[in-house]
Amino acid sequence: MRINDIFTVIKRELKGISKDKMLIFQIIFLPFMIMVGYTMLMVVMSEDTDNNDTSAYIVNAPEYMLDGFESMNIKSIDASDINAIKSKISQKEAQLLVVFPDNFKTDTENPQNIDIWYNGADTSSVELWSSINIYLNEFQPHAFTINMSENMTYDLSDEEQKALSLFGAMLPTMLIMVVFITIMNISAEAIAGDKERGFLNTVLVTPVSRGSIATGKAVSIYILAIIGGLSTFGGMIVSLPKMAKATDLNVKIVYSFSDYALLFAVTMITVFASVSILLIISTLSTGVKQATSISSVMTFVFMIPSMLLSTDSFEKVIRNIGMRNNFIPIWNTILNIRSVIMLDYKSSNIIISVTVNIVFCILATAFVAYCFKNEKIVNG
Repeated sequence: MRINDIFTVIKRELKGISKDKMLIFQIIFLPFMIMVGYTMLMVVMSEDTDNNDTSAYIVNAPEYMLDGFESMNIKSIDASDINAIKSKISQKEAQLLVVFPDNFKTDTENPQNIDIWYNGADTSSVELWSSINIYLNEFQPHAFTINMSENMTYDLSDEEQKALSLFGAMLPTMLIMVVFITIMNISAEAIAGDKERGFLNTVLVTPVSRGSIATGKAVSIYILAIIGGLSTFGGMIVSLPKMAKATDLNVKIVYSFSDYALLFAVTMITVFASVSILLIISTLSTGVKQATSISSVMTFVFMIPSMLLSTDSFEKVIRNIGMRNNFIPIWNTILNIRSVIMLDYKSSNIIISVTVNIVFCILATAFVAYCFKNEKIVNG
């Protein structure tokens, strides 16, 4: 392979792409827009949930309970409206109805029944029903109480860790999706497209070696991947502060320069490794349609495990695999992106994962060059 020949192929590939404005938009702007847009959607949905008016009602509530009900935005109504409100609850137009018996007392020997109507198919109704039960439980006579000490916080979970866990579960999934969407069509066109149009056979009869052509095509896609990776990383950086708002957790998470540097390095390596798989698919495919179809399947293959990161059962599987996670290309960097975002990373794991993926990228490029020497693969 000659360096000059490789540069010639790279220039040809990049020049062709530069003429396509939609591809330029797809590489430079789309990754950033997807990352930020997804985050903004979360924020808007969170605000809509927070701003929902509570449509819950009480009848005959004793005065000493009214303050508590008012704090939950539950309104008092007349007994004559009971049937109408029950009908609204069944249609999800109201959330809950609490009806106390006349002359309600908590100190009687014969316990009186409180009727609470709700809609089990309505999440907000069920949540309010649970809150009401907890509130009313405070007024029941008990042989003992649990967690009723004042000025005591019994929930030992860390608010910051909750937010970081959520970020760590969501952003790697988004990253994989964005990378595959951005580069999938370009990588399919780069090799499978030329093969389909017969252009690859024409190029292969030129004095330029097949290894130089394969390497030049691979490097040109890697260059585009760098641009797309920078856009994706920029969207991720903008998204992180906004996601804290969407979680509705009162935390302020601060990342240092070194954290961002590590996140950038692992993100770019993930992009390279993902592109390597797409290049292999494009090389082995007979046409663009086949390449994009297989690439779409691969998108879900990598997205599903990353989506499972938020589940406790899958977390146990990851722990059981242990250090071997670091030797699985792409998956290892997904885990490291998550660990950096959660501020719970080990430098040794990142070094191993980055090294493994660099070797994987080199081997993928070598495999593409090897395939170019096979007439059957070149001719589809």
